[in-house]
Amino acid sequence: MQLLLSQLAEDYPEDRVYREFLGKSHYEMSGKLNDLKKYSEAIVASKHAFSIRSQLANESPAIEKYQADCATNLNVIAVILENLNKNSEALDSYRQGREYIEKLLRNKPENQLYKRILTINLMNSSDLLKEDKSRMECYDTVIALLEPVMRENPKNQNDSKTIYRGYRQRARLFHKMGRYLESANDWKSALEWCTPQNRAYIQKQIEITTEKAKNAKSSFDKPLVAPRPRKKKSVNSGETKSFVSALK
Repeated sequence: MQLLLSQLAEDYPEDRVYREFLGKSHYEMSGKLNDLKKYSEAIVASKHAFSIRSQLANESPAIEKYQADCATNLNVIAVILENLNKNSEALDSYRQGREYIEKLLRNKPENQLYKRILTINLMNSSDLLKEDKSRMECYDTVIALLEPVMRENPKNQNDSKTIYRGYRQRARLFHKMGRYLESANDWKSALEWCTPQNRAYIQKQIEITTEKAKNAKSSFDKPLVAPRPRKKKSVNSGETKSFVSALK
């Protein structure tokens, strides 16, 4: 099939449809190869797909689908690069993908597809970030973008997984920072979106963080005790004389 599409795209370069399908074919193949853990082959296929799709996007910037395809493709390239332990390159790929999708969202801020692409990008890239502040910004954005979408369509399982991950990871980060009350609140929100298999684990985390929040509040509420005045050390005359004579 790819050989036929390649030939058609070569014979009719002015017809974007053949190139669009060829790019999609390479993209889908890269996903299959990644699932089979053939990462070296997967990255070649995925980059080939992006080469075709980015060319289409540059030729026809008004066609939003081409821009969105590039963003999705870059997310997949980043995932494969992670599997190849090339985290620095993966982060760069995620960054490029965000540039495509954020531009689309500025023009259509309510578009749910664009929100989904961005939130997946942020959740995946957050695992590679070292600074807590940067990770927190990712989780905040994911939750702010996706929660309204989930209220409208709560049955979307992929969105449920993403927002669950957002609350779970932010809860863990709050806990690490000693912000136990906020951590407990996020665990409670995660409970709303988790699968039945995870409910017991989430409920346990709620208990742990709620108890820590209570203990932290109790410690904070304890009245301060004024420190006892320190006794001044006395120096007897003999010691003083000895010290003075030592300086002579």
